[in-house]
Amino acid sequence: MYELLVILVGSVLAYSVYRIIEHRRKKEEQRKKHNEVQRKWREKQKRKHLFWQMVAIVSTIALIIIVIAVCFDLL
Repeated sequence: MYELLVILVGSVLAYSVYRIIEHRRKKEEQRKKHNEVQRKWREKQKRKHLFWQMVAIVSTIALIIIVIAVCFDLL
């Protein structure tokens, strides 16, 4: 009878440890997935930012060229 109780307690303890390990593994997978999504989002934002910086630079250069052309009556 005592042996059965030891086996029962041991199996419950082993199952609890298994569940804890499994929970940590799933949590780690979710964290990795979340980090990957965040990384992709940051890269996308970086590309958008770079695009608008280029637009600003090109439009500024175009504006400077137009102002210079108007000043020297080239248009």
